[in-house]
Amino acid sequence: MILIWVLAVLDGLVALTLLGLQFGVLQFLAIPAAIYLFIKGLIFLVDPFSIIDIIIGIYILLMLVGLKIFLTYIFVLYFAYKIFISFAA
Repeated sequence: MILIWVLAVLDGLVALTLLGLQFGVLQFLAIPAAIYLFIKGLIFLVDPFSIIDIIIGIYILLMLVGLKIFLTYIFVLYFAYKIFISFAA
């Protein structure tokens, strides 16, 4: 249970990082956030949500080189959903 909450909090930090990158701040959190998503995605690879985490990690790296599109908001909503489900369990 505690592990689920810790992962939910870290997912929240990734969501804030995504929003920050969208507006040109928090670049220093991009690499750690992407690494976290890659590691979590590889650990839980059998779960379809883990593949989405890996895709978001790639998207974060692309945001560092200037790609900023509407997907950011969809991914933030995805993390909000995951956080809600984690704390509701």
